[in-house]
Amino acid sequence: MAIANEKAILNYLQNSRNGLSIGEAFINWNLSGGHLTKLISNLRKDGVKIKTQWNRNPVTGRRFARYFIA
Repeated sequence: MAIANEKAILNYLQNSRNGLSIGEAFINWNLSGGHLTKLISNLRKDGVKIKTQWNRNPVTGRRFARYFIA
């Protein structure tokens, strides 16, 4: 199942101009933050260049990561 998720995440990142956040991964694939982080790590180990952009929620002030193909 992880390989299918990795392919889905990679496909999404390749076709997205806005990248992917943990919240979007949860909505689209029911992935928790830790699971998405592991999938991103696996893709990086496979040689995919992925950039992490840190943002802050303007309402709550909490930080979150958004991932992009570099």
